[in-house]
Amino acid sequence: MKKKPLLQLLLRGDAMKTLIPFIAVATLLTTSVPAPAEIVYRHFGSADPEADEGWPKATRGTGCSAVAVPDDAAFGGHAACQVDDANSSSSVGNGLNYSHDLTPALEARARAEGWVLRSFLRVEDTPNTTGGAISLDTIFDTLNRRFALQFGVDGGGNTLFQFIGGSGSSVSGVGYHLYEMRFDTTTETVDLFVDGDEKISNFGGATFTNSAYHRVMFGANSSGDAGTGYYNMVEFEIDPVTVPEPGSLSLRAALRCWRVGRDGGGGSPLGEPRHSDRVGRRGDRCNHNVVTGLLHSGDSRSVFSDGQLARAT
Repeated sequence: MKKKPLLQLLLRGDAMKTLIPFIAVATLLTTSVPAPAEIVYRHFGSADPEADEGWPKATRGTGCSAVAVPDDAAFGGHAACQVDDANSSSSVGNGLNYSHDLTPALEARARAEGWVLRSFLRVEDTPNTTGGAISLDTIFDTLNRRFALQFGVDGGGNTLFQFIGGSGSSVSGVGYHLYEMRFDTTTETVDLFVDGDEKISNFGGATFTNSAYHRVMFGANSSGDAGTGYYNMVEFEIDPVTVPEPGSLSLRAALRCWRVGRDGGGGSPLGEPRHSDRVGRRGDRCNHNVVTGLLHSGDSRSVFSDGQLARAT
């Protein structure tokens, strides 16, 4: 029987899985791989952001409330934290929101390495313009800039979104959508992606000079608006994964995907156990964004492995 070349044997089946780590290690000896990304702050599902996840809560005025929604049945069965602002009076200003401080060290890292503030949420509102009753916000006092996204619903049943001090747009329907502010370290501007599509580019932020504020925040931050936000997931990530352009696959991304596949799909690239009840993990995104994501799907449900967007169990 004719013997097959060793390389041909190695590149078949399970043998390839054995070979990849050795190739990776050899490559790493001569290649600089950036440090792992870090999800600094996260809210997930119907957990109480304050009691269960350590998000400090701020309230003011009246008419605001927050409740757990284990099963948003009419909108895909997603679990969420519902923040409702039912008071549109502007005389006092009403709000109920959750925020974490950005320390000087975190701000420095985020500006140097890049950051993403993302949320998978839906908006419930009477048709009007955008307002602070549903908002996603970060303030960098070292930049004197605020990147604050506010939401609303139009008369056609579409979700509106707009940056304070910047432009806005809309997305079809009032269901859950994935919103991502992605910071460019070179230009120090933000691009906004909705369900993976770039909607707003190179937003420089609104000028904000009150050094007492340096935070990541979500919820109702309204001075005269009403509406309800259903927050399935909120994450602030430093040194986020960058999806390669079609036809390219970086070493860093390839190693991630190999590790994810080795750990059973959806496991963390850092070797942590798989958490099927979480979304937005770097390992989870590897399946779609780095591999099948090269085919580009606009369906936010497929952004995460197995489509696990905190669905009720």
